[in-house]
Amino acid sequence: MIHALIAKNKIGFIDGSIQSPPKKDKPFEFALWNQCKIMILSWLTHSVEPDLAKGVIHAKTTHHVWVDFKDQFLQKMLIQFTRFKSPWPFPPKAPCQSQPISQKSKAFGMN
Repeated sequence: MIHALIAKNKIGFIDGSIQSPPKKDKPFEFALWNQCKIMILSWLTHSVEPDLAKGVIHAKTTHHVWVDFKDQFLQKMLIQFTRFKSPWPFPPKAPCQSQPISQKSKAFGMN
């Protein structure tokens, strides 16, 4: 998603650097800005799971939607991570067993 927004020169809507122009003073610029905002909201809505997309309906800016998606994603990842008893989803293997150093040195004729 980030790559598409950068390619379309729309990343500023997500990071908050492109702000809404004043509606009364610049109605044409506001209309263009609003059109882009709605397009990006549509992209975001259709690129996430339906349960995440529900929150987009009430959002005022794409930046708020992006931050909300990020927070919800991190919460889901934390829940998934804490379901494991250990950080690894598989049991650890037995450690490699080796001969004591004195036996290795005999094998190589070092004694």
